[in-house]
This record gives sequence, structure tokens and C-alpha cells, in this order.
Amino acid sequence: MRTRTSFWKHKKYFLIWDRHIPSPGLEEKIKSKKFVLNAGTKLWLKMNFTQLINRLSKYRNDKIVFVGLGNEARGDDLAGLVFINALKTKTVFNKSKFIIAGKNPENYLQQILGSNPEVVVFIDAADWGGEPGDISFLEADTIASGDFSTHAYSIKLLEQFLSLNRLMDFVYIGIQPKNTDFGKEITLEVNLAIKEFFIENE
Repeated sequence: MRTRTSFWKHKKYFLIWDRHIPSPGLEEKIKSKKFVLNAGTKLWLKMNFTQLINRLSKYRNDKIVFVGLGNEARGDDLAGLVFINALKTKTVFNKSKFIIAGKNPENYLQQILGSNPEVVVFIDAADWGGEPGDISFLEADTIASGDFSTHAYSIKLLEQFLSLNRLMDFVYIGIQPKNTDFGKEITLEVNLAIKEFFIENE
């Protein structure tokens, strides 16, 4: 039976907690900002490279397609492209497919399908409530039109089209931006956070 949910607050960070979630060290984790909560009262856990590897370990390496999204002219909206270019250098995914889709992912649908993927991993800037550069898995049911970065084409429409053609899973990775204004470069905080994401797990 589902237990009653209780709430604990530390500054602007919230955590929904019940007896199904282990509690040792909970307060310390909150204070270290490893847990954040979005407006839809979903629990987000700031991820690291090891967690990414574990999340995708059930799929064949050559059946994973990474899709990097981003607009080079809008500051931290470039984060998804910086991330995927760094990911391409890691031997753990040396047989995976990498697609730099930029701001027009709809142009790469046939390329994705042609790879016969078991899973498609979309990587993009996304405002999920973390600190600039924080990286998190996002759940599909929380991504509404326009929520996943600043691109005009809905990521959910892409998922629906791909799903109609073959059975596959989808994973969403959101990188918290600081500034996505037009004409700006990627911020130092976001750029360094992406580098540290990979360095600290080597």
C-alpha cells in the first residue's frame, strides 16, 4: 500500500519523500544540492557519467543512437552539442551512433530509423531547475511542447513518429542552461560542468 507523502524543504530545493525511498544521508544530499524538484513535483537526481553508462547498459552498444540538439547562436543552447561531441570520444560507446541534429532534428528521422536503434538518447539544454551545467535524466511525460530547449519542433512529435515506424525506447538528458539569449556564447559555468561530467568519472 502506498504510504503518505511528506515534504522537507531546504532553501529553494524540495524533496518528495516516503518510506519507499532510502533515507540515510538524506539531509546532507539535499544540502549538497544533489536533489532538485521541478514544478511538476517530480524527483530529479543530478546524474554522472557512471549513471549514464548504467542506464544504457541493457542495450547493445551498436543499437544506441545519441542525438545532440542545440542552437549554436543561443548561448547555453549549445550545451547538447558540446556534450555529444565529448561523449563521442568515450570508448564505452565506441560502437554507438552519434547524430549532431542541431536545431532541426526532424531532418534526421530517417537516419535515426536507418540505425535500427533499441534506444534513442536525446541530449539538449533544458530548464529543469538545477544549477547551470547540471545534467539530469528527464522523464518523457514531463516534457511538453517547447519545454525541451528552445527549438520550434516538438521533441514529442519526433518520438511519436519514430515509434510508429519501429519499437524503441527513448531517453532524455537535460543540461541546465544559464543563458540562451541570441548572439551569446556558451557560459563558462555550463562549459566547465560538461567537461567535469566526463573528467570526474575517468
